[in-house]
Amino acid sequence: FFDLAGGSALRIISISGFFGLSVLVSLILDITSFLTAHITCFYIISARFHNLQLNLLSSLWKLFRGLKYNPLRNRIDSCDYELDQLLFGTILFTLTVFLFPTTAVYYFYFVMLRLLLVTINAAGGLLLAILNHFPLYPIMIFLKKPQMLPSGIRFVVVNPINLTSSSIPPSSSSSSSSLSSSPSSSSSSLPSPSSSSVSSSTSSSATF
Repeated sequence: FFDLAGGSALRIISISGFFGLSVLVSLILDITSFLTAHITCFYIISARFHNLQLNLLSSLWKLFRGLKYNPLRNRIDSCDYELDQLLFGTILFTLTVFLFPTTAVYYFYFVMLRLLLVTINAAGGLLLAILNHFPLYPIMIFLKKPQMLPSGIRFVVVNPINLTSSSIPPSSSSSSSSLSSSPSSSSSSLPSPSSSSVSSSTSSSATF
């Protein structure tokens, strides 16, 4: 039966590879969870039994000290026990103490197996998330045709104008030189109002 089930599971897993890697990983995780369901059941049973033993040991230890938990007031009160109660508590405490190491070993064994299964499921879930959200198509386009992807703004100069010294007219150069020399001359000497008017009249007569 197990050989037939194992062969059928391998056949189903191999056929599911035609539908993609994500389907294959999902099917492997589902089959693993189905085949390890008994480990989960044993873990739950051992955890409940271990917790029961811990509560029982705690109650019996309070019995030896003459204490009792009061659930109504949520506190520990003192209590006077009878002799038969103390005898029954002693026997039960002895049996629980000697059985506790055995149940604790089983509990920790199934805890390790459960932790291994949870780790496998978490790794498979992470792999599925990577496969489902991995940008494979943009990466392939970037490697083959990067111009198809939007990559910001690019300015292209159409018909550039080369400004050289030969294209600048002489008038502009003389005007620029006169403009550049005027601040130095004005800063060097400040003429009187009479001399400026005489110079302006002679320059106007020269131009006419």
